Amino acid sequence: MTMLEMTQTELAAPAAIAWSSPDINLWVATLAGEFAGMIEFSQGHFVVSDATGSLIATTTNIPAAQDALENGAAPVAVRQMPTGLTFKTPSILSRAPRTAYRRSAA
Repeated sequence: MTMLEMTQTELAAPAAIAWSSPDINLWVATLAGEFAGMIEFSQGHFVVSDATGSLIATTTNIPAAQDALENGAAPVAVRQMPTGLTFKTPSILSRAPRTAYRRSAA
C-alpha cells in the first residue's frame, strides 16, 4: 500500500469553479463536476442563482456576477408581485355549449 502525503496548502486549497456558456445569455458554473449555479442575462441585468435556484444577486457585468456566486453572496429577497392585481381566466365550464354545428357545403 502506498501512502501519499499532502501538504497543508494542498488540503486547504478550494476547488475552482469552472464556467461554461451552453447558450447565448447563459453561463453555468460547476464545482468538482457538480452544478454550482448559473448566470442569466435578462432585461439588461445579469441574474445570479445558486445550485438550488435561489436568487443570489443581480449585477451589471459578468465579472461581478461570477464573483457573487464564487464568494457565496447572501441570497437576495425576491420581489413580490404588487397586491391588488387580479387575473380573470376563462373557465371551460362557463362557456355556453353549442347545440348545432353548421356544415360547409363542400
